[in-house]
Amino acid sequence: MPIVHRFTGAIVRRTIDPSRATVAEHAHDWPMLSLYVMGSYRNVTERGEHDIAGPSFVFYGRGAAHSNAVGEAGFEQIEVEFDPDWLASPALPREAVLLRIGGGAGAHARQLAGACGAALDEEYLRQAMRRLLSAAEDRAAPAWIAKVDAALRADP
Repeated sequence: MPIVHRFTGAIVRRTIDPSRATVAEHAHDWPMLSLYVMGSYRNVTERGEHDIAGPSFVFYGRGAAHSNAVGEAGFEQIEVEFDPDWLASPALPREAVLLRIGGGAGAHARQLAGACGAALDEEYLRQAMRRLLSAAEDRAAPAWIAKVDAALRADP
C-alpha cells in the first residue's frame, strides 16, 4: 500500500485490490477511515455484510475487525489511519464501525478522497475528517433500508 501522505498523527494510503481478491479479517491499531474511490466489494464487520459500489466511507474504530471480498472490477480506496488524539476524541464516532453509502456523506467522502490524492494540508485533512464523521453520525439510515437491502439480496 503506497503511502500518499504522512502527517504527525495520520497516514494516508492509496489501496488498489485486484478483481475478486479477498482481504482476510484484520484490525488496525489506530482508527481508520476508508474512502471509496472506484470498483466494488463486500464488506464484512460486526455490523453484518454490506455491498459497496458507490461514494461511501467506512470508519473502523481501533481494533474493529473487518474483511473484504473484492468485486469483478477490483476496488480502489483511500485509507486514513490516525491517532485518535490527532483528530480529537469528541469527533470520533461512538460506534466501532460506521458505514455511510451515498447521499451527502457519500458526496463528502468522494470530495475528501479526491483531496487526498493532491497536495494535502494536514489541518485541512483533520478538519474535513471531523466534519465528515460528525455529520455522518447524526444521520443514520432509516430502519426500513435494512429491509430493502435484505429483500434485494434475497431476490435481486
